[in-house]
Amino acid sequence: MFTAVDGGQRLWETAGLWDTKGSRSLYRWKRSLEFSAAMFYALIGLLTAPLVLLAAALLVYPAGFFLSLVGVPSGNEILVRYGQLLGEVFSPGALPTFLPRLVTILVIVFIGVFLFGQFGSRRHIRRRTNGASWWRVLGSPLDASHTVRRFTRGLWSLIRGAAAQSEVTPIELSRRYSELLRENLGQPGFCEVIMVAHDLDARRDLVFALLGDFYRRPFFRGQQDKRGRNNREIEVVDLGRSGQDHVVDALSACLSVPIANEPHLMSFKSESYWRGETHRVSDRSESVVRLLAEVAESGVEQVIVVSASPRSAGPHGLGSEPLNPRRRLGESLAAAESAAIRDALTAQRHRFRNIFRIQPVHNAVGPFDFSGCYDERSDRVQTLRELLDWGSDDAYRQFIEPILGASGERLQTANSETVNRTSETTEKSL
Repeated sequence: MFTAVDGGQRLWETAGLWDTKGSRSLYRWKRSLEFSAAMFYALIGLLTAPLVLLAAALLVYPAGFFLSLVGVPSGNEILVRYGQLLGEVFSPGALPTFLPRLVTILVIVFIGVFLFGQFGSRRHIRRRTNGASWWRVLGSPLDASHTVRRFTRGLWSLIRGAAAQSEVTPIELSRRYSELLRENLGQPGFCEVIMVAHDLDARRDLVFALLGDFYRRPFFRGQQDKRGRNNREIEVVDLGRSGQDHVVDALSACLSVPIANEPHLMSFKSESYWRGETHRVSDRSESVVRLLAEVAESGVEQVIVVSASPRSAGPHGLGSEPLNPRRRLGESLAAAESAAIRDALTAQRHRFRNIFRIQPVHNAVGPFDFSGCYDERSDRVQTLRELLDWGSDDAYRQFIEPILGASGERLQTANSETVNRTSETTEKSL
């Protein structure tokens, strides 16, 4: 979406949206879970405090005895004072009295914060629920709202121009983006957009597209069903006309990771096919096949597929199993995306004249490793900034140099041959 309005540099520049410092809070744990975890650790600390004090005696008494043995006068004093400390701490009016109270308070605060964080964060758009109410307490572990807010603000700062507003509503941002892109299609730096998300309620993909007039009509034209309605209206949203209010919905849906995040709630217009219903939409790793199919449907003949997933390493490439839940989820997501890209290229290759791939040879950074990660194969920490720089190098080595550079050389060779033939013909005619 940034690249379509000539703003791709806002992503990868030094202070851009993918900047390492600013991206550390993307897809973070829900605040209620973070605070509950802190309260849980405090509770464990209180419960283990008496054991720690008693265990410390195993270090203090040998140390005091050793000091007394070597003739240091303070050795016996240390033993006496620590014994007095233990006596005061474990007296009836001290630790045995206050510890149960503190534990009870922490347990109440822990339960209250956890419940309030889950129930209090319920979205303003209500949906019917099915099942026991306590399952809502668990919910999804990661929060995508900060991620959506970060990229929508960045998009608004890019397209607002001279507007003094620092923030706008999602509908206003959607309309401004749609108008800007629609009016500048064909200009240098502006291009069409096609995105795919998954509708959990309709159990089918949603295609969001903003195309030029020449490609728009055949793309959105479908077949009539028995009720006389266009079947493309079921799953295709025209961001340039009737669906211009759903630009932010498309962005939010594509940033919502299944299971890890709560799905984005998208309200259709009353005059649309879904008659004002509110559907749950999110990303789907396997939608790459559908995306390439829709790209081919729009009239594209050549495709450049960019992926952060490296090719299969083959044997002797196993690493240690991650224990962190975020790492586990990111590993599963990366594996699913890698397999989906291979399936998509196999299934849709016949629909394009050429398909070019840009992908790293090795990448240790997972989908949620915004602060970087330890690379076992390199025995060092790999950062997100390095991944961005390597992506630029991969694009140059895998596409620009062998494809565009080779094409230029062939073009130059063809031009030189034409000039030589023209000169020979001129000499013969003379």
